[in-house]
Amino acid sequence: MLIAFSGPSGVGKSFLTNTLAKELGFHRVRILTTRKPRKSETSADKEFVSIKDVEKLRKGGEFFYDFEFLGNTYAYRNSDILDDRNSVFEVPQEVVSDWKKLYPEIKLIYLMPKKISDIEKKIRERESDPEVVKKRVGQIKKSVQEFKSDKQLQDMFDFAIKTDYTRETTDIVLRIVRKLLGQEEKTFFGLDENFDEIIAGALPDKKIVNINQISTGWTNIVFEVETSAGNYFFRFPRDDFWTRTIVKDVEFANFIHGKTSFDTVKLELHFDNSRPYSIHKKIPGETLASKMENLPTEKIDNVSRQIAQFMYELHQIDFDSGVFSTKNIDFRLTGFLDELIELHLSDTDKEFWNLRENSKKDHSCLVHGDLNSSNIILDENDDLAAVIDFGFGGFGNKYFDIARIIGRCPENFRDSIVRHYNNFSDKQIDEENLDEEISIWTDIDAGYINYMRRIGIYE
Repeated sequence: MLIAFSGPSGVGKSFLTNTLAKELGFHRVRILTTRKPRKSETSADKEFVSIKDVEKLRKGGEFFYDFEFLGNTYAYRNSDILDDRNSVFEVPQEVVSDWKKLYPEIKLIYLMPKKISDIEKKIRERESDPEVVKKRVGQIKKSVQEFKSDKQLQDMFDFAIKTDYTRETTDIVLRIVRKLLGQEEKTFFGLDENFDEIIAGALPDKKIVNINQISTGWTNIVFEVETSAGNYFFRFPRDDFWTRTIVKDVEFANFIHGKTSFDTVKLELHFDNSRPYSIHKKIPGETLASKMENLPTEKIDNVSRQIAQFMYELHQIDFDSGVFSTKNIDFRLTGFLDELIELHLSDTDKEFWNLRENSKKDHSCLVHGDLNSSNIILDENDDLAAVIDFGFGGFGNKYFDIARIIGRCPENFRDSIVRHYNNFSDKQIDEENLDEEISIWTDIDAGYINYMRRIGIYE
């Protein structure tokens, strides 16, 4: 199968070409050109040659198709086009009609920006000369307008997609190509996957010493991978809901990274046949859950103060600049949990779910969403080393986090956490409101446990 992306400069053709090569195994056809490379371009993007080289190759019959565009020569080699591989490349819309005549079976995808301001921003990242930027933006506007007004040109394309440079656009393209290939779309991972191969592919420059599956809850299949350069955690989502969640997890964690006084793990998002999974390097330490029963009073007070400080600082982060680019999941904690409950819990367990209406309306700050004792890492001195696992992260109110951690710690943590949070904040915690939120979380946990017993994770 031969697929070509077309559209104005800077719209994401190279990115999506690379994506099909990386995630679906397509051969990437490099166009040959006499044009000088841009700042961000390398020989992996295009084959940059001289005019003499072009003449020599043309005389040798090496070209399937060549053309002139904006004063430069562009060409495609026979060896790239005339074989049995699934191949992908870019083509200017000015020569689309030629391609339809030369290769009628080609699948053409037109990309256009949802907003001209988005593509203008991309061009400014490439070009420093304001006149060049102005000229190229003008060319892009003209190109888009020509496409919109030319019905004959539109009919040459099999698909037209508006892009906003997010993963959502990428997923749309991948779904289209999979259908063209006749592939069944699978968005998550099962226990029968070849995880060793996937993990090795994600760490090509690391010597893998051991791969150990970690017994965990219902969200992800988790592995700790020991390598010559330290240990890594891999998380593979178990179903479509957790597939969407893992993308949100990465975006939230990376947005808040460096914005509090504590380490919040830096996540990498990887893909296997377009299925997302996350990787992060292991942070030394032990979970609060494993140590909290044996901590002396002064250590409890110290850890409580640090937890309260983390929560307060998280709740104060300005999120006006935007946290998420993905758009297929609710970022409000209550909305997220509503979908989670609806998809995974039985009707009996759903009866526990009874959030107050004012809780549903108050989403005034960023929240961790699942701030339990297993997501807090302590160092060798029993100080807070890091906070992890932001899959539930989103918008909510302070009571969601405060209630969650208090409900998952021994009773002697409560007074310290409340007192220290009040010391950081100018608004005191309402104990009645807090108790109600703790009760809600307790009921949700009961539903979790019942679900995990039903699917065989817990006995």
